[in-house]
Amino acid sequence: MSNCFFYHEIVSFYRDLHLVPIHLVGGAYCTGAAWVNGSSRDLKTDISVLTTDEAMNALDKLEPAKFRYKSDPVEEHLGFIAEDVPDFVAMEDRKGVSAMDIVALLTKVIQEQQNTLRQQEERIVELESLMIGLSE
Repeated sequence: MSNCFFYHEIVSFYRDLHLVPIHLVGGAYCTGAAWVNGSSRDLKTDISVLTTDEAMNALDKLEPAKFRYKSDPVEEHLGFIAEDVPDFVAMEDRKGVSAMDIVALLTKVIQEQQNTLRQQEERIVELESLMIGLSE
């Protein structure tokens, strides 16, 4: 037997007196300890690689902000304003931003930066070898 329990804006689901995770359409779920975004290929269509140019362009347009929620004016937060982020990372209703979209974008940019650093390190070694050869 499944039941739903509401207590001070908290919703709990339980079956046979055991709490169960909340599963949502699209594969996301909450275990009570962590929110998990559905990420399996089985849940996705039209999968393609995020290009470096797409990631860099979106990153350039992101404007991190400090803010307080109207519902909790005491605590300061860091994040983004949904209406101000590129369409690439905004939710369709422009009321939220998916943290995983930002993580994917940042991962692509960091991968490109790491590749650039490796190339620069190789070039530095080459130039140092040339300089040693010239000084001998």
